[in-house]
Amino acid sequence: MYCPNCHKEFAAEFTGKFCTDCGTRLVESLKEGSTGLNISDNAAVMGGVNVTHNDSHNTTSFDQSVTYNSTVTNNINKSSIELQQERTQSFIEQCKQAFIAGNGLITEERRVSLETLRLSLGIDEAEAERLIAVARKSSGARMTALGLRDAMMLKNVDRFIKENDAAKMKGQIPRLAAIARDYNVEEVFYKYYLLLAALNPEELIKIYEKSVSDEYWQTYWVAIAYMKKKNVLEAESAISKLGHFLDYSEHNSLLLTVVSTYNEYGAEEAINYINELVPEECTPMLIPLLHAIYFEVAPERTNDISRESCQFFIDYILSLESPEDKEARRKAAEKEAAREAAKNVVADDDADDDINDDADDDINDDIDDDINDDVDDDIEDDEDYDVPEDECYDVVLSDAGVMKLAIVKALKDNFELGLKESKDIVDNVPCTLINRVSKEDAEMIRDILEPAGAIIEILDSETGALEYRTSSAQSYDTVDTKSVVTTTPAQTSIVNSNRNNVPQTQTNNNSGDAVDNIFNIINVIVAELLEALKRLVEFIRNQMSK
Repeated sequence: MYCPNCHKEFAAEFTGKFCTDCGTRLVESLKEGSTGLNISDNAAVMGGVNVTHNDSHNTTSFDQSVTYNSTVTNNINKSSIELQQERTQSFIEQCKQAFIAGNGLITEERRVSLETLRLSLGIDEAEAERLIAVARKSSGARMTALGLRDAMMLKNVDRFIKENDAAKMKGQIPRLAAIARDYNVEEVFYKYYLLLAALNPEELIKIYEKSVSDEYWQTYWVAIAYMKKKNVLEAESAISKLGHFLDYSEHNSLLLTVVSTYNEYGAEEAINYINELVPEECTPMLIPLLHAIYFEVAPERTNDISRESCQFFIDYILSLESPEDKEARRKAAEKEAAREAAKNVVADDDADDDINDDADDDINDDIDDDINDDVDDDIEDDEDYDVPEDECYDVVLSDAGVMKLAIVKALKDNFELGLKESKDIVDNVPCTLINRVSKEDAEMIRDILEPAGAIIEILDSETGALEYRTSSAQSYDTVDTKSVVTTTPAQTSIVNSNRNNVPQTQTNNNSGDAVDNIFNIINVIVAELLEALKRLVEFIRNQMSK
């Protein structure tokens, strides 16, 4: 096989269809005595091909072949699609050679040559631009000088960094990424990876970990990205790898060590590394970072430096925490403090309520104590009613009989009890009405309740011996009950005594709920009616039995 472009011969066992050097489609090698092709440029473009036989026979012309890139092949058996593919491949190969020769750029001379080739192959301008882009990527060559538009964009990035405008800087990151793919320019790499480390450290870490080749500024700024993510091990590993790049000063790496030390141990430790720095040995692009370190760690070295010129590095590189993150953390802390304050207010309110409740309880206890003291004082002051130690009696309501309502009324009217309290006494018979009173007081209580139908027992308080018991229930006499005097100390004592012996739900008739009192009265009346009905039924039965 034979390459008509670079004239390279291939062995017969070679099975490829294209030249390994220039990519041109291979043709069969011309042998002695075979037909040769001899064309000019004009003939190649117009399709006029002069076919000449190498022996002494007459020459015959055919119009059946096509040439591209000054190369002629026999196309008798080729389709139009195959011919178009050959034209395209030939144009791409010539573009690749132009990029390689121009170190990523196409010189003006090469551009004129490619334009002539485009016209000769019949490729339109849009398709040619696409093929040139394909050739640029496949050639592996990147431009070393920025175009006018890209240079202006890079100046805008410088301005946004000086103005510390994070929003605009974020908008430039995709544009820097595109330029970094096409240009081999150190300033582009520096600023692209710097902005990623400052504003999107997660993305820079992803790019770094997927990268198959080491780039200095990518490795340099990914150390900052790892520091922001609290990954100290990977940050230190990246700083160590910078030592493999012999074209850069070790003082660049020392700046990263200062940043790490400052954030971990403070300015006092970081100053030790700064003393070892030689600013003149650092890459000039890193001088703003050095000035930022001076402002935070060694202010005496700032001299005439403007803080605004390096504020971006102070906020996004040296502190390892962006102002946005600081503000978010501050707001979160304020919310947490507000929650704690609210909890404390609730706790204080509860404590105040407890204190107030305790105070109310103390006041109530004091009032009760005062009342009891007054009662005790009244009893003690009235010497006529002192009870001898050997003459103490307990009064017991043994049975309420059939007229419970009469006993309830007698208790309520004569002993300053509420309706509910009087009813509870009657419902809980037998119960002790009063303890340790004189015999006269016990008999007075008996005389009040017996006419209402109660069965009363008087017991000796010391021995428990029965001194008196009502023989049988008497009929209810309203007049007699109402005529009893109700102002004796014993009557007052029975009120206090029964507050402890009978379940209490109210202290007096005035403090109870009016609705509850009404229902209680209704219950008593209904109970009395039921008792009267029972007695009526018994009376009728007795009469019928006679």
